[in-house]
Amino acid sequence: MYGRKIFCPYKDITRPILDITRPILDITRPILDIVHPILDIVRSILDIVRPILDIVRPILDIVRSILDIVRPT
Repeated sequence: MYGRKIFCPYKDITRPILDITRPILDITRPILDIVHPILDIVRSILDIVRPILDIVRPILDIVRSILDIVRPT
């Protein structure tokens, strides 16, 4: 079973594409291995900051509207 070759009509097309993409993947994989944990950290920070911003934004809107009234034009 393992010795049999499977006929693939697209082998002539896919092999050159793989020859091009493999070196690109070899370069990008280590970069992604570094960037992915950093993105996880940023995502967790954003998960903490978003609820705080949801509380602070309305307060800032109120302060702005008060300043618009009090500030001379």
